[in-house]
Amino acid sequence: MNWELYNISEIDLKWKDWDRLNGLYYNHHPYFDSRFIKPCVKYFGDKTIRLAQLKNENHEIVGMTLVKKRPLGTWTLFTVAQMQIVPILLNPKNRGGELKGLLKSLSGFCWRLECLYQDPDFTPFSMEDDKYTTRYYHCTTTSIELDQTFNEFWNERKKKLRQNIKRYFNRIEKTNMAIKFIKISQLEELKNGLIRYGLLESLGWKGKAGTAIHPDNTQGRFYNDVMQSFGLNGQAYIYEFYFKDELAASRLCINNKEINITLKVTYNENLKKFAPGKLLTYKMIEKEFEEKIHKRIEFYTNASKDQLDWSSAKRNIYHFEVHRNLIINKIVKFKNRK
Repeated sequence: MNWELYNISEIDLKWKDWDRLNGLYYNHHPYFDSRFIKPCVKYFGDKTIRLAQLKNENHEIVGMTLVKKRPLGTWTLFTVAQMQIVPILLNPKNRGGELKGLLKSLSGFCWRLECLYQDPDFTPFSMEDDKYTTRYYHCTTTSIELDQTFNEFWNERKKKLRQNIKRYFNRIEKTNMAIKFIKISQLEELKNGLIRYGLLESLGWKGKAGTAIHPDNTQGRFYNDVMQSFGLNGQAYIYEFYFKDELAASRLCINNKEINITLKVTYNENLKKFAPGKLLTYKMIEKEFEEKIHKRIEFYTNASKDQLDWSSAKRNIYHFEVHRNLIINKIVKFKNRK
């Protein structure tokens, strides 16, 4: 096995192999797909990124990931705020053993390789202790398995959640305000839906903080590229919830045959008393159970108690550090115990 490093300027020649490995190891996970990673590099990357590529004894490409050098002998996986989990395209059956070789192939004296935001369902890392690896808890994320009827799922939710959603719908009904739920998947409508999403988000606290999607900013261009490229194959949705003709909430999603990933959600803060974001979530889940296109919904979030109440499954996301030798790993683990 031999690791090779390439400048980011050479990566356009490698996306075909990237997607092949993602399909081989992780069933074309949307967050690892070049249609998502390529815009991350384009809009938020820089020239310091390196593509690490692993070849076997037959010179076949069997592994890939993106890395960046940091000070003091550390390298890290390339990650940006839009990446909730980070790809390491290696055979998960090998439990990440090849990463020790990657660490030794990196320039300078690399004593630590940071591998952030690893989903135990889609990573080569073992969740058991390893003599060269240290694991850190990052967050708990949630998902919903679509293996029953919606009514069965909903009746299993906590009574308080069910009562609250019913109360919000009743509150709207008392105002005689018509509501409308829409699922968008056509390319032109995805473009228009994303503009509506950005304009709505820009009116809220994210707009004031300067972090909102907007048609004219980098975030807006990034998500437009993602939604359009996935939308070409019917793998992008925007769910919208309207009060009369006013957009009350919107959610962006990308998917494969197995999972539908919710990327972002926003709502009209002036309609907060009606909880439009929660009502949109309810209608989206109901629609997903009805259509049964996917096997589960992935939220990829740092789940609050409220979000945990909605879910039917949860799991932890971890950071890992791979160390150059046993001594370094023992020192790090000893310091972490203090």
